[in-house]
Amino acid sequence: MASRRAWERSVAEQWARDAAADGSLRHRLLDELCMSIESLVREAVSDGDIATSVIAELLLTLRHCDELDFKTEAQCLAYVCWHLADRYGRTQQALDALFAGGHLPVRGRGASIVEVGSGPAPAVHATGDFYRHLSRWCADSGQPGHMVPLLRADTLDRGLGWGRLLHTLSEQRLLASAAPELTGDAVLHHSYRNLRAFSVRGPQQEGIRRMAQSLEDESDRSDEYLSDRDVHQLALASGAYPPSAYDVIVTCNFLTNTSFTTDFEREIRELAYSLTPGGILLILGATRGIYPQVYAQLDRLITSARPKLKQVLNAELGVHENDSLTRRRVATQIVKTLNQLEQAPAEFEAVRPELPKDVQNLDVTEVRFGRFTVRAYKREGGGAFSVRERRRMDRRRAEQTAGRPADGGLGYPSLLGDCLSTASGTARRRPSAYGVPQAGRSAG
Repeated sequence: MASRRAWERSVAEQWARDAAADGSLRHRLLDELCMSIESLVREAVSDGDIATSVIAELLLTLRHCDELDFKTEAQCLAYVCWHLADRYGRTQQALDALFAGGHLPVRGRGASIVEVGSGPAPAVHATGDFYRHLSRWCADSGQPGHMVPLLRADTLDRGLGWGRLLHTLSEQRLLASAAPELTGDAVLHHSYRNLRAFSVRGPQQEGIRRMAQSLEDESDRSDEYLSDRDVHQLALASGAYPPSAYDVIVTCNFLTNTSFTTDFEREIRELAYSLTPGGILLILGATRGIYPQVYAQLDRLITSARPKLKQVLNAELGVHENDSLTRRRVATQIVKTLNQLEQAPAEFEAVRPELPKDVQNLDVTEVRFGRFTVRAYKREGGGAFSVRERRRMDRRRAEQTAGRPADGGLGYPSLLGDCLSTASGTARRRPSAYGVPQAGRSAG
């Protein structure tokens, strides 16, 4: 761990310089995201009625996000116009800061992330692109060791209006990409729906149960005998279920008032418990107003949680302050999408005087960005763990060792074959009707 931290700190300056350079993969991926946003909004507001509805939501999504339920397409589109690319860039700034301090989680088989209160998932898009770019940069610059992209990305949000928009946005990203293999994983839907009573252990156990049932059904269809223990072990070996802990948990402007942190105290402590050793809880938010009180509450909750987390980053940053290309591209996206709302000219002109002064003229050079706070808390490894904790860690190691099934867990016949080849390598084999080797009947 110490040598990896030392390596991160030693190359952080070079990484930041190369990432900010004109033509870097970072800027290409950001450009693809911005083009996707522009295409998404352009196609949606070609209908004048939708354009009118989006215009009606512009001020609310800029000033009162924490009061909205995001049940409508118009509300979600207005939010995307203002915030998606901007918070994507802020997340990458926060990850750069973690990397410079030697605290970015690096895993041999890829890190995992869940974004809480994700909306259009800016942090998932940003983190996926960050790890993909860092992996390519390490290979191109001859860095020691082996960096890999994210292994898994999940999201949590209760807004019902995000479903179709998330799917369409991911499609637009693939269409905008000149090299789809370098584009981050698609976000087609939200993985989890509600923070209330949220625990990663519940979905994981349900995922294992469903996988075990699928494997048992497949073994019946293949006329193969598997004991309950075999089925459970094969389900664990498949890895086709949510993780028991995440390497990175992110919230972007989600914890916005003190009543929220009080109401969700148990869930916030659960988030701390849901980190792997060395994992990071990353919180991004504003700098003024009630936010300092919110951060004070979070400090108390998170640093007193069990296991205890250590604050490793507390910084106030200028948005896109060290990357003029990112700053200009995000500003261009905001102006372009606002321009597209002139499909309803009378309604747009009516709301224009109430928009922030730096965007009223729809001039990219006038757009200004403020400052934001980033805090990061790390679950440090190496301490004493309970038996329960050790079992969770052992299960995670087993998941990573087994890897994912070749077909992603979608084809049960080949999944059963993969699991059997892993867990029952000494069993008798015979071809199945699917052309996949099957294990013989257990001697027991």
